[in-house]
Amino acid sequence: MLAEKYAEDLWLTGEHELLLKRLKQVPEIVLHEHAVLQLYRAAIMMNSGNIHAALADIEAVEKRGDLTDKDRGILETIASSGRKLPHNSTGYAPKFDDLGA
Repeated sequence: MLAEKYAEDLWLTGEHELLLKRLKQVPEIVLHEHAVLQLYRAAIMMNSGNIHAALADIEAVEKRGDLTDKDRGILETIASSGRKLPHNSTGYAPKFDDLGA
């Protein structure tokens, strides 16, 4: 899908703010149809300290049955970082340098 390729290119070039801006323009129903878009959004939200929003995306993606190996790898990286957080944490900002394609 073109949107997934565009998102990946923005992610890999470090254009995370622009990627988040573009993802906010995509209807939620479309995001929920494309796990990798939700995963990029979760990683950015986690990195910016918006843990609750990130975990909502992580939980939604975990329920899917059609994840690719790449999706699972990204999901595991993000989810393992998020689950180490105390429930009231707001300032944790893990780095996701290893989420490249």
